Amino acid sequence: MRLLLAAIIALVCFAANAEAHTRSQSQSRWTIEGERVAVHIEADALDVTRLYAFGGDEPLDAVFADEVAEAFTVRTGGEECPANGAPRANLAPAGRVVADWSFTCPANTSAFEIESRLFLRVAPSHLPFVAL
Repeated sequence: MRLLLAAIIALVCFAANAEAHTRSQSQSRWTIEGERVAVHIEADALDVTRLYAFGGDEPLDAVFADEVAEAFTVRTGGEECPANGAPRANLAPAGRVVADWSFTCPANTSAFEIESRLFLRVAPSHLPFVAL
């Protein structure tokens, strides 16, 4: 009986961590005004620090801005909408990092395709929440 109890205790102590609470998440809010398609993106700073796995020593907001610039594509009618400059990112309260960015798409378009690859390289199970 002691051997069985010791085996159960060892199993519990050395079991791998469950990943149910470690999945990264982000929120993006998209607005469309005429030809301008704008996005406001938020992520936990802890998730953004995963990007340091690729090296570099830029500030956290700059690292996030670079990731956002590589991660999002907006298309309409099969054509990619050009970005209006680079994303602007800032550190926010409560351990968050936020970025704002915009694109120019043809006016009077009824359908948009938004592709997100945010954190794909460092967190393939990342869950992006999108609001329009």
